[in-house]
Amino acid sequence: MSNWCSIFCATEDRDSVMAAVRAWLAANGCVLYDPFSVIPGASYPVAVKLFVSPTAQGAGSAWVRLILAEPVAGLAEALQGVAPAVLFDLAGGSAAGGATLAGVDLAALSGDAQAMASRVDMKQAGAMANRLIGSLGKRLGASDADAAAARALLAAAQIDWSGAAGSRLIAEAFRLGLPASWQTPDFTTLRDAYAVHKRLERSPNARLYPGDAEARDAVPDALTYTPIFGGKRA
Repeated sequence: MSNWCSIFCATEDRDSVMAAVRAWLAANGCVLYDPFSVIPGASYPVAVKLFVSPTAQGAGSAWVRLILAEPVAGLAEALQGVAPAVLFDLAGGSAAGGATLAGVDLAALSGDAQAMASRVDMKQAGAMANRLIGSLGKRLGASDADAAAARALLAAAQIDWSGAAGSRLIAEAFRLGLPASWQTPDFTTLRDAYAVHKRLERSPNARLYPGDAEARDAVPDALTYTPIFGGKRA
């Protein structure tokens, strides 16, 4: 079961978030490298892999999302100097996962976001999340073609939002007022789409191999995300 992990920063200043990530990597002995170049850089036994999303508007605040290949200890805390940052770690869909509020100070959010957070009853939010998940489950249990396609898509993604951890993350996203698209894309889907889009950007007539068209179309705006990869020798 694949994990799903993101850090959400409550800010419009995307450039400062990216600068802080690069500075943190350098301070921890990592060398930046580009796995999407014509000649990919050296591989590293220890690597931090992430994409930075475009700024998106949530309920009262703008957010920048860091889409991680796996949890990175200390990164969310390091970003607190730039903006309130929240680590969401689904932990493979297990009940042990959930949202870790990495020192978030809701007072630092906009007035609208504070008001929304203070009004939301977490029990009600959790119940709403469970109802939404239950509705999805019923649709997936149907026998029509759409349900079959949805089951295939979820199986391919190998990310389970139907468990206790997924319910908690959905409730936290609602409480914080994250953008509607906060769950997508996941790291693997974005990485594969970005690689194809980057190759076509360099060579528009490049040959598409089996699976390339599907990967490309899964994230049409993949090149609006910025990859930041850092590695070091063990």
